Amino acid sequence: MVLHRIIGGDAGGFVFNGDNNLSTDPTRPTQKELLGRAVLHIPAGCLWLERVASPTALSIYAWPGSVQW
Repeated sequence: MVLHRIIGGDAGGFVFNGDNNLSTDPTRPTQKELLGRAVLHIPAGCLWLERVASPTALSIYAWPGSVQW
């Protein structure tokens, strides 16, 4: 199974691209070959996630005494 973003398509199939790839995927799966569905769409969500998961942000979350158990 592959989890990539659908960036286009036509009658011949969908065009996929992974977030860390500069080029599109060589295969063009059809609707019958797809599994799953989109359950959430956040415009520019990768920018928000990048900030939340940055080393600086993660170090703040793990700072001694910052988390109360």
